[in-house]
Amino acid sequence: MVTLFLRQGENGKQVLLSFPATTPAEKADVAATMESLKSMSKTVTIQGAASEVMNLGLYLNGVDLAAEGEVERIDQLAKRLEHMSEVDCDKFAGMLDANSISGTKDILQLTGRLDDYVILPGCGSAHSIGRYLVGCGAFPVPEKLIGYINYEAVGIEFCDAHGGAACSRGFVVRKEGLPKAVLDDLHTSKQTYEMTL
Repeated sequence: MVTLFLRQGENGKQVLLSFPATTPAEKADVAATMESLKSMSKTVTIQGAASEVMNLGLYLNGVDLAAEGEVERIDQLAKRLEHMSEVDCDKFAGMLDANSISGTKDILQLTGRLDDYVILPGCGSAHSIGRYLVGCGAFPVPEKLIGYINYEAVGIEFCDAHGGAACSRGFVVRKEGLPKAVLDDLHTSKQTYEMTL
């Protein structure tokens, strides 16, 4: 579910509106609310949003819900988010931060690309990314040099090459172009996790 914080015009009244609208009554409520807001102002601006994707409101902020197609796109987005797991919602938050987003079309398009991204678990800084890369063998180092590694520099170099963004579970990055050792480690970790369930 996505709950939008809306403002009518520049300084007009504020309203909450929830999506997706699935039942006829919910659809009628959304339509009536939008008609009421549009009757007094040409713009109905999203001021924020509450959803399972923690930073979604940042990317919806300023969108004019009265513009053509926006209500439909928000409804479609809310439906897609409803089918995402908690892990996917966290991954999606990182995906939003890792990409250039300029409106609901970009956000919707990104929802279809969840499988193109992975989460490097427990990584939230360049130092932790570097430590992860060395630990999984993606950045091979002779054992006698382990104590001298500048993990932060390794992490910075990785981020410069691959982009990405932090989320609550780690670091979200596109799969494409990742070292095989990282993909193998993530695959092994996933299998181990699924076997323990």
